[in-house]
Parts: sequence; C-alpha cells; structure tokens
Amino acid sequence: MSTAQELEQLLTRLRALVADARPVPLSTSVIIHRDEAMDLIDTAIEMLPDDLKRARRIINERDQVIGEGEHEAQQLIEQARARVEQLVSRTEIVREARRVADQMVADAEQRSRQMQHETEDYVDQKLASFEIVLERTLRTVHKGRSQLQPQVEDSGSLNTLAPDGTGEIAGTYDELAELGDDYEQSYEPAPGGYAEDYEYLDDSAAYPSDEFEETPRRQRRRRPR
Repeated sequence: MSTAQELEQLLTRLRALVADARPVPLSTSVIIHRDEAMDLIDTAIEMLPDDLKRARRIINERDQVIGEGEHEAQQLIEQARARVEQLVSRTEIVREARRVADQMVADAEQRSRQMQHETEDYVDQKLASFEIVLERTLRTVHKGRSQLQPQVEDSGSLNTLAPDGTGEIAGTYDELAELGDDYEQSYEPAPGGYAEDYEYLDDSAAYPSDEFEETPRRQRRRRPR
C-alpha cells in the first residue's frame, strides 16, 4: 500500500471518528476521544511527503521571509535614494560653480572694456590739452620771430640769424662782451614771451613746460654814436 493510500485511510478514520461522536445537547458540537484523534492526526502528518513538509515550513516561515525581504528591499531603496541625492547635490554644486565662474569672467571683461574706454578718454583729453598749449606756443614763437626779424636785418654781421633758423643772434655772450661798451647786453624777453601770456586750463597737463617760462636772452643792436 502506498503512502497516499495510507494517508487517505487515516483521514477516513478521523472523519468517521468525528461523525460517530456523541453530540452535545442543544449544540452542533460533538464529544470525541481526544487521544485517539491526536494519534490519527500525528500519524497522518508523519506520512506526509517531504515536499509538503517543506511547503508547510515555508508557509510557517512566510511572514519572516517576507519581512526580511521587505527590509532588505527598503535598505536598497534608501541607499539608491541617498546616492541619487548625493549625485544631484554634486551636480548642483558644479553647476553653481560654473555659473559663478562665468559671471566673474563676464564682470572682468566688462570692467576691462570700461577701463580701456576710460583710459582712452583720459589720454585723449591730455593730448587735446597739450595740443592747445603747443598751438599757442607756436603762435607766440612766430609772433616773436616776426617782431625780431626787422632788428636782425639792421644789426649787421653780428646780428645774423643762426643757421638753424631759430631766430637767435649768432655769437655768444662773451664774444659780444669783448667788443666793448658799444654793445649793451640786456635780457629783454621777446614780445609775447612771458608765461603770463598763456591761458592756462584747469588741467595741470595744459601748463607749458619750463622751457617756455623764459625767452632766450638776446643782444640789442648797436646804438648809433
């Protein structure tokens, strides 16, 4: 007889034991022999196949297995979320750092262009002021030469113009002094040669240099006897 048939007989006997039991008055319950019923049940359990036993153990341990699986899955989910947040945080930091760096470069370029424009304007103003001073200085020099020219023509050989055309009298102070008292030295400035003739601007760069503060000294022509 196979195990399945024996198990079926045991279950049949257990069913007959319950069916033939004496009923409890006014109730659906019955009175059975406890020990006899437990023996049949234990024998049937022992005759169950191993697969069924393992299945029963799995069923009994199901809650524990499910709990452990759920706990492990929750840990994996939390680890994944933490990793994602870490990556997102790093990405935000890199993005913010790049944005700040780009802004710093843009500000530096704008400041550089502004400084370049300011420098060009400053140099242009200085050159314009210097140009005005030079123009006025040239007009003063031309005026002095034009006033000096008639005196040069009347002064003779000693009052000739210098080779460089500067309008100065040829000959040094000592050479003219050796001629005696017939020549009188003076330090008369050329007409229009004073520094006061310049209209100074507010900018200090517009003032004439030291070489325009005094006109070169020259010799007066010889006085007639």
